[in-house]
Amino acid sequence: MKKLRCEKMIYKDWSSYRCPKAGKYKEGNAYWCGIHLPSRVEAKRKARHDKWTEQWDSESEVHRKREGWIDIGPELLKSLKEIMKNYVMANREEQVQQLIRRAEKFL
Repeated sequence: MKKLRCEKMIYKDWSSYRCPKAGKYKEGNAYWCGIHLPSRVEAKRKARHDKWTEQWDSESEVHRKREGWIDIGPELLKSLKEIMKNYVMANREEQVQQLIRRAEKFL
């Protein structure tokens, strides 16, 4: 009996060849090895995609929170300047001005 081989074509550098592994699984009209079995490949791809999507969503949440902070930033800076005008102790004036300069860099 003829040994069945995996149907996957492998491309490497300037050449291509069929996967040398035995085609143990039949899916569709072709035989596949365990590595290139389309259903497994798709399941792995979906798992990677779901993991990436979850990571992206969590990072997006951080960015949304930061953007919300930036939205209130100008009001906060205005309030800080108002406080400085109205109530600043003599020995704290330089520290408050440094705070204002640092806040302005982020806006």
